[in-house]
Order: sequence, then C-alpha cells, then structure tokens
Amino acid sequence: MATVTRTKYLLPCTCGRQVKVDASQAGLTVACRCGAQLEVPTLRGLKQLEQVDDAPRHVSRGGEGWGPRQAMILGGLLLVGLSLAGGGYLYATLPAEPIEPEFAINRELLQKQVESMNLSQTFALWTHMVKNGLDPKPHAAIRNYKAQKKQYEAIMRSRRHWAIADATVGAVGLLIAISGMLRRSPKAGS
Repeated sequence: MATVTRTKYLLPCTCGRQVKVDASQAGLTVACRCGAQLEVPTLRGLKQLEQVDDAPRHVSRGGEGWGPRQAMILGGLLLVGLSLAGGGYLYATLPAEPIEPEFAINRELLQKQVESMNLSQTFALWTHMVKNGLDPKPHAAIRNYKAQKKQYEAIMRSRRHWAIADATVGAVGLLIAISGMLRRSPKAGS
C-alpha cells in the first residue's frame, strides 16, 4: 500500500466559507455549501490560493485490497490447481494393461506333425492325453498374465478411489472460489 497526499487549495466563497479543491479540478465549476457556483482557477491561479495538505490516505494498487473474499478465491483456486495436478499425475502414471498372450494354433503345422507320426507315437500321445488331459498345467505365460491382470485390476481400483477423492477436492475448491467471487465486498469504514 502506498500513502498518497494531495495538495488542496482553499477557494473562497462570497458567503465566507472556503471550498477545498485540488489541481485536477482546475478550470471546472464547484458548488459551495451555500449553493453558490464557484469557478476553480487555472493551475497558475491555484498557486496563488492558500494551500492545505489533505490528510494522507492509503491507496492499494489492486482496488479494495486483500480480504476474506480474495482469500477464499485464492484458496479455492489453489485447491482446483492441486486437483488438476493430482489428476495429471494419476493419468501420467497409469500402468499399461497386460496383454493376453496369444497362442495361435498353426493347423497346417499341427496336421503335418500328426501325419509324420508313426502308429506307436500317435498311440503314446493319445494315452498321454487320456491320462493327463490336453494341458494339465497352465502354460507359464498364461499364469504370468493372470497374475499381472489381477495386480493391474487392484491398481486400477485404487486409482479410481484416488481419482474420486481428487475430483472431490477440485469440486470443493471450485465451490469455494465461486462463493468467494459471489461474496459481497465489505463497505469502506465498516
């Protein structure tokens, strides 16, 4: 805040009163309390009048100055910014969804392998499949995929909870900022 003092000049009226005027009113007409219209002299003429230093007043550069209204707006906007930063972090650090391994069966190759087997090899394969099933133990890639998928789903559930909390903080911040903007400014002197 800066302190500003303006030099005032006392303009005499025919009623005996003196009206305070300043340099910005030079050449204008002002009214006395008695109702008389007085012409304010030019700047040169003002210098011949009696000078009075008006009481210093405090002037803020931003209008009304800092108060609860501005604090609410700033606090709300800070919460919105925090929410946006949190949302950006959550989005930027999303893990990649695991890709299910593909086991494409090359039917032509399988057909050639089966055709190249002799009778005893075909019978041994058939008894093995009857006894053990087609594939009694899941392939290591499938086991790994299922574990990764489970971990991914757990992370995404946690991320959803954080995203809801983040959005709630942003909404509260926005409401605080809006209520600060809608709040009436206190009257001067009250």
